[in-house]
Amino acid sequence: MAGWAGVSVILLPGIVRYSNAVLLNVPGTAIGLAVLAWFLLAVIFDTVLFGVFIATGGLFNFGGGVINLPDWFFAAELVVPPDAVGYFAFTLFGVEQTFGLRVQLPGFVTPEAALLSLFLWTAVPLLLALWWFRTQYL
Repeated sequence: MAGWAGVSVILLPGIVRYSNAVLLNVPGTAIGLAVLAWFLLAVIFDTVLFGVFIATGGLFNFGGGVINLPDWFFAAELVVPPDAVGYFAFTLFGVEQTFGLRVQLPGFVTPEAALLSLFLWTAVPLLLALWWFRTQYL
């Protein structure tokens, strides 16, 4: 998995540059590349985050059906939209167990925190795009 992550990170700037120059004229291609980049970054981020957890001495034990992860792990996962959506659904509907495993969520993982993360992922790029297009001579 790490090898593919490295290849993706190396190729991503070239893909973005090529897509900006050529492929953005085709809306379907631009949307497809955006979804692909979002998916790859979310998967890579989660994999690296779990690797950091294990590398810093974290233990992952399925015994007893309870997964105990540190609070910083959940705080970092709230930054990624797919994880924020998952935590939003888990906390909103009161899901405490999935696939037979119980995850102890910290108190700050609430539907409001997940919605704030998702709102920022929507608002900040739109505001940056608005600023960018106002400063460009088109």
